[in-house]
Amino acid sequence: MSKKLLTVTAYAKHRGVSQPRISYLLREGRIKNGIAKRKGRRLWIDPDIADQELEASRDPRWDSKQKSAEDPPEETTTQAVTLSITALKTAMLQYKLANEKWDYEVKSGKWISSDIVGKAFFEAGRQTRDQCQAIPDRVAALVAAESDTFECRKILQTEIDYILEGLSSVLQILPK
Repeated sequence: MSKKLLTVTAYAKHRGVSQPRISYLLREGRIKNGIAKRKGRRLWIDPDIADQELEASRDPRWDSKQKSAEDPPEETTTQAVTLSITALKTAMLQYKLANEKWDYEVKSGKWISSDIVGKAFFEAGRQTRDQCQAIPDRVAALVAAESDTFECRKILQTEIDYILEGLSSVLQILPK
């Protein structure tokens, strides 16, 4: 038995854990022989014996988990910082190059603003709708005058072709 006995709180500091953890270990019976004496509610623990008991009852599965968390990485801190700085510079350069490529493609006309495309298609759709609605007014007299169905079809086909050519010319206005 060592000459210096510790309270539960002092033993927790000695082990580098919290006081509730030591209390839990005492309740679970993992520290039995290390209890030197009890004075009222206060326990006095022999640190040498209690340390031996805890080492003997230690779960080996926790050792590997703690080692992996505590051990420094195989590379030194300086190498890790150098690698992370290099990776950061590489990522920044890749971002800068991608941004410059995007700017070049926009300026060269490879990409068109969605606003321009949206307005052009809206305008084309509106004109197509208006002209389709106007077909009966434009061709009603011509179709009524014809008795041959082939000629009626030819008149309607001419009007529809006219509308579609107008749609095609509206969409050609878009920048290339």
